[in-house]
Amino acid sequence: MTSPRRPARDEGLPSTEKAILLSLTTKNERNCRARQLFESGWTLRAIGEAYTPPVRRSTVKYWVENGDVRYALHQKPVQPPNEPAPTGYQRKTPVSPGISSADESRLAYLAPLARQYRSGMSSTSLQFQANQEFNELIRQLDLVDVTTAEIARASNVTFRAIARRLGR
Repeated sequence: MTSPRRPARDEGLPSTEKAILLSLTTKNERNCRARQLFESGWTLRAIGEAYTPPVRRSTVKYWVENGDVRYALHQKPVQPPNEPAPTGYQRKTPVSPGISSADESRLAYLAPLARQYRSGMSSTSLQFQANQEFNELIRQLDLVDVTTAEIARASNVTFRAIARRLGR
């Protein structure tokens, strides 16, 4: 199967396609038609439900895999499924703007120092200040929708370490 498929989700075969599929007399013709239907976008379930009782998807998959195009010469062209709505897939999370090279180098510098911070340290210590700045920087990046994974990669720490600092 060389062409990219666009499957018809929750859509049944039209009655004309069912009639054509049920009228085929040989296994080779049936397998070929099943393959044509699948390649044009029909789901295995939709093809199997054309039969009474319905044929299992695994059986239809076997038909599709063993369909030979030589038997397509006497068959009508396949009716493709209806096109999906033009809106299509809508992303639920915003696209990350990425991390600037300046912020990336700052994260790489601060992360090892912030890792050495302990709660009893003086507020004038380098580790305390690095920890404060590191936390502030990752919160700012999180507010502009930079992913936690990107922040972790730039800091050279684990995803969980950043998620914990963000309170997740």
